[in-house]
Amino acid sequence: MNSAIYLSPRVINTLNALPENDRIAVASAITGELILGDRATDHLTPMQTLAYAIIRRYVVSDTHRVERAIS
Repeated sequence: MNSAIYLSPRVINTLNALPENDRIAVASAITGELILGDRATDHLTPMQTLAYAIIRRYVVSDTHRVERAIS
């Protein structure tokens, strides 16, 4: 990947608010997709998939916001 990924405080706080098993699964899925380029959501429960979608949206929108601010 050629661009930076911004993990805002709301991303970290949202991840930390999840129960440990969910936190690990969702963080792994986000890392797998955004850093490694893998589709890593197949093993998530429906609730983890929802948390993943919300947090992924935070990462994408926060990263775009930071990119616009520095350009």
